[in-house]
Amino acid sequence: MDNKLDFVLLGTEGCHLCELASPIVIEVAQYFQVNVYGEDIAECDNATEMIDLYGEKIPVLLHEFSNQSLCWPFDHQAVDAFIREVITESTS
Repeated sequence: MDNKLDFVLLGTEGCHLCELASPIVIEVAQYFQVNVYGEDIAECDNATEMIDLYGEKIPVLLHEFSNQSLCWPFDHQAVDAFIREVITESTS
């Protein structure tokens, strides 16, 4: 599996904005056939660091390979543009 096209949707349990972001990200990611998985920043191994970095920005779509991120608010167009940019940079 090529992790260059893996994305993570950072959020936390009970985040209503994360609930809004998830279907948008999933729909756009399916179009590009990229992998997206969710991660609860409060439950990860480096929770303190993640909360400091992203706590007030979640939901955040993160491309871990390049460390590029798209912070809320975003819509289908913004996610589309972000993934296109990452794919272009990853394949050039």
